[in-house]
Amino acid sequence: GGQRFVEVSTGGAFTCALTDAGELYCWGANPFGQLGIGTTTNASVPAPVQGGQRFETVSAGASHACAAERSGGIYCWGNGALGQLGTGTSAPSSIPVQVPGIPR
Repeated sequence: GGQRFVEVSTGGAFTCALTDAGELYCWGANPFGQLGIGTTTNASVPAPVQGGQRFETVSAGASHACAAERSGGIYCWGNGALGQLGTGTSAPSSIPVQVPGIPR
């Protein structure tokens, strides 16, 4: 709906796309919250990632995603079983969580 996408990254069974305004949308499978939409419900159309951050790049993994915020922070969400969210735990997150220790 009028968005101009400038970057796309595909994960295991989901996709995320970044707009020129820094907004992030994801869709597809979501059992670990890898869409970042605040739930674990699948989405068959692009859904806005929660949190209101403005991103400049995104990368999707098998069941998680990470994005660099325009102000310099790194955020990750989805499956954290192997520590891939960088939060110091193995807990999943259905919303973007800032990776600690990364200067802004």
